[in-house]
Amino acid sequence: MSLNKHLTECFTRIRVGIMKQCVYDSPSYYLLKTWHKLLETDSFDLDNEPRYNSKFRQKMNYRDLYNMLLEISPDLKLAYELEELYRDFNKRCSFEEASMKLDYLIELFEHSDLDCYKEFISLLKHWKPEIINSFRRPYDDRRQSNTLAENINRKLRLLIEVSNGYTNLERFRARALYCLNDKLFYCLTTCLYSRKREHKKRGTYTKQIIDTLNK
Repeated sequence: MSLNKHLTECFTRIRVGIMKQCVYDSPSYYLLKTWHKLLETDSFDLDNEPRYNSKFRQKMNYRDLYNMLLEISPDLKLAYELEELYRDFNKRCSFEEASMKLDYLIELFEHSDLDCYKEFISLLKHWKPEIINSFRRPYDDRRQSNTLAENINRKLRLLIEVSNGYTNLERFRARALYCLNDKLFYCLTTCLYSRKREHKKRGTYTKQIIDTLNK
């Protein structure tokens, strides 16, 4: 699991915990239940055109709902601000600044004293050298990551699933190489050979037919 995904799950736990403490169908419960995506993704234009909200009986845009969410609980606001700080660090930090800024982030997370982030803090400390090195850009100005490996693993799992499994490793390897290589085209040549494995011949057997009508 990636650190970003783990951080999102930690924030979701504190949001759900606060929501369960709210009175059912109260404004706070409604906001945490219906509009939590405003805090979990950045795909919303918060300053959109106001629309009528039947719960509050007035026109509101995403910015209004966003501000109301952050006012529900100090712990929720603090957890959200820490999450945003880490995301900003992950997007904008350079390799030269990574070590100093990561230490500062770990200190902020520890001082927050939020139980939901304790495991995440341990992960940051444990993987600190790897996190810092991930900001290197050795090729084409791209950060180092395991994205490519994860993508290939996902395609291999999908290939096994749609094929209902493979028992012949040679055939699976050939099929995987063919599916993963966009520049490979199939053609008939004299180099083709069968990858069929030698099996023991099936023994003789007598097929028994049971006449159930006489029973």
